[in-house]
Amino acid sequence: MRFRFDVKTRDLLVWRGWVVMSRTEEPFFDRLFEFVSKRCIGGGRVLEVGFGLGISADKIQKYLKPRRHDIVEIDERISRDSRAYARRHRSVRAIRGSVWSFKATTKYDAIFYDAFDYVDGADDPDDDGELADAANRFRRLLSPEGLVVCPEFGDGDPMTMPGYECVVHRKFTVPPYYLHDGTMTTLGAVSCWRLDTVLSTNTAGS
Repeated sequence: MRFRFDVKTRDLLVWRGWVVMSRTEEPFFDRLFEFVSKRCIGGGRVLEVGFGLGISADKIQKYLKPRRHDIVEIDERISRDSRAYARRHRSVRAIRGSVWSFKATTKYDAIFYDAFDYVDGADDPDDDGELADAANRFRRLLSPEGLVVCPEFGDGDPMTMPGYECVVHRKFTVPPYYLHDGTMTTLGAVSCWRLDTVLSTNTAGS
């Protein structure tokens, strides 16, 4: 699949007027992955949903130092960028396609989920349908103790993921960065989600 971007440079991605990613997010992702690496996870197998400008990929490499780092990217041109990135990093494997349908060959210890919704525009943390779909898909991809790591942009209410328990929620104040609508904020957060063991046990026994 190939999307027509309004802007695609090494510092900015804009699609139909929405900011998909900008280099201004880098300090936020530094704080996020430094925090996650010290309190939640490190090493292991990481699945990254979407490559964008490669900012989060760099931070995953720097702070988590994964043994295996798979990146699934739906856009054709950005997928080329991710393949070039993979050639420079031994642990990285670039996968072109959708996170909803690619064939996984392993279970992941962490899934970094920061996918831009190219159907409806910017991600909507109140879109229960999308989160429910992600929750179901990730249930089949996560190792038993694995975590879904989600950045939360701005100062909205924390997201919820059905069938998971939030084991970490941390707010940050960082240098100004662009939100999807082009406004700027200094606020952000990270949430880490683990499968609800009671629900998983009940589901497995049904």
